[in-house]
Amino acid sequence: INSIGEGLFGQDASSNQGVVHSNIISFAILSTFIKISSGKIRMAFNDTEPVPRDVASKLLSLELLLHFIKMWHVAVSTEITIYGTADKTPTNYDEMESVATMIYVVRRLVVPTLLSNTSAAIEDCRVYRRVLRVISQLWCNPYYRCQM
Repeated sequence: INSIGEGLFGQDASSNQGVVHSNIISFAILSTFIKISSGKIRMAFNDTEPVPRDVASKLLSLELLLHFIKMWHVAVSTEITIYGTADKTPTNYDEMESVATMIYVVRRLVVPTLLSNTSAAIEDCRVYRRVLRVISQLWCNPYYRCQM
């Protein structure tokens, strides 16, 4: 995952090494949430009840995915507004290559994950609520909405 993150964010000339490293770590965290939330919920006891560990890990990963989506946008927009570029001038975060790459990653990873959770959401209302909250966050945030 870190080597993929290096390939995605390592060539951004507008960022210093600290920003590149934080983008790689953010990508690794997002990938982990995606992997866990994409897992299937196994059924136990003659296919009548779901395995509690699988349900709990899916619920937690969807909740953490929601938190990541909220906090990443807040952190990026605040960081760029306050610090700007290397010459300390404020800049528009639409122009930064790493931000555009992360939005692309969110679009290409999060949306298919939400779609793959449709069957689990139909079977469990708790999963449904969390999937709906993630979709609402993506839709209600103007920046995510215009990029989707």
